Amino acid sequence: MKRLVFSQLIQLPPSEVYRLMIDDEMYRKWTYIFCPGSFYQGSWITGETIDFLMIDEHGKPQGLHSLIERAVEGQEIVIKHLGAISDGNIDLHSDEVKKWSPAYEIYRFEAVDSGTLVTTEIDCTEDHIKYFEEKWPDALALLAQLCEKTWQTERDLTAK
Repeated sequence: MKRLVFSQLIQLPPSEVYRLMIDDEMYRKWTYIFCPGSFYQGSWITGETIDFLMIDEHGKPQGLHSLIERAVEGQEIVIKHLGAISDGNIDLHSDEVKKWSPAYEIYRFEAVDSGTLVTTEIDCTEDHIKYFEEKWPDALALLAQLCEKTWQTERDLTAK
């Protein structure tokens, strides 16, 4: 397993980046880079489970079953991926899952002069390195664009 690290500057305060990143509608937009139709079910609260999903061509949910190991608003989210979801069933014990589980996905939100530096750390197997190295920078750039645009729209609406 290898840990990859990616960063993106977003010109908003950490609490706003955190809020917008995990917002249901926003999540679906920025994770589209990885898989069109991506969504989550569950909670972003420490100790709660969350499923990261997409619907396959047969209408069945596929994805990851995970635990929010730690969530501190505006500072950090630590996700522990525990197993796979296939045809709507959670698999925690197969040989395939044991090759990578547990795997961590960590988000850190650091206040900097021009906003927030979002750093993402991802554990992945060798066969996924190239995919993530291609997709993560684009996903984080899209997240920045969406956050900044949404935040400005929200500010404009409250100013009226």
